[in-house]
Order: sequence, then structure tokens, then C-alpha cells
Amino acid sequence: MDSLLNWLKCNVLLCGFLIIAASACTDNSTTPAFDTALQARKDDTLIRKYVYEQMKDPNAKKDTNGVYYVLDFDTASAAYRADTGKFAFVRYTGYLLDSTEFDSNVNNSRALIFQIGLPAASRSIIKGMDAGILKFGKGSRGRIYIPSGLAYGNTAQSKIPANSVLVFSIELVNLE
Repeated sequence: MDSLLNWLKCNVLLCGFLIIAASACTDNSTTPAFDTALQARKDDTLIRKYVYEQMKDPNAKKDTNGVYYVLDFDTASAAYRADTGKFAFVRYTGYLLDSTEFDSNVNNSRALIFQIGLPAASRSIIKGMDAGILKFGKGSRGRIYIPSGLAYGNTAQSKIPANSVLVFSIELVNLE
């Protein structure tokens, strides 16, 4: 009986110690909430500086979503314009602003295929690509500059740091 009582006392003391140790390890400080509006302003400044100063591209335009785009070759016919509901067949290379390439399908035999304008839960591409492709027509080539909030936001991906502006050099190969 005494050994059982001693065992219970030890376990109660051990549990108490673990509770105190666990509570001491918790961080009671508050982390400020991520400010998406501030990040969007930072991204816009980075994109403008990159496009207009570094790339010296006066033809860059900004859409209402905050995506910048440049059309190097455009098929101006409205019949061949990207539109919501159509399937886009895209060849692309993705870069960070420091010119680090993070993805490309240019040397693959297959283009990236996605339906334009799907809701976020159904979309297979980032929001900025979906928005940017609407500026292109079948056969068009150019670049889109996507703010981090329309890409992966403050979540890092394998080769993409958190809060990264993304640059895509794209060709809209086909539309169906």
C-alpha cells in the first residue's frame, strides 16, 4: 500500500511539473496580424521599380486586380481573346524579381491547360495567372507581374519565398 501511495505521489508531482513546464514554454506575446494592404503596396512599388526602372518597359499596364502585364506580340482579334470559361493552353517560365527561375514548361511537350475564371476552390493556378491571362489572345506572348497577394501570399513554396512577386514569361498557345 505504501509503494502504491508513493507511486501516486510521484506521478502527481510529475504531472504538476509537466504542466508548469508546458505553460512556461508557450509564447504569450501577440504576433501582429499580417497586413495584406501594406504588402500589396510594397509589391506594387517593387513591380513598378522592376518594370519601369530595371526592365525599362514603358508598355507595362496594370489591371484592376493589381497584375501588371506586357504584350510583346498580340493577336488583336476579339474572337481569339482569353475569356472566362475558356480553356487556356499556356507555355510559361516563372521567375522571381531577382531572375531566379522557379518553374517552366517551355521545354515540355505539353502546355499548361486550365479553365479561366474558376472560383478559388476549383482553380488549379494562382489567382494572378488567372487574371493576367485575360489580357492575352491566342498566339500572344508577353509577361505578367503578379503581386504576392495574388500568388502564394505570405506562405513560402518550395522555390518561392513568402511574399514574393512573381514574373511569368508566357505564350498563350491555344484557347478552346
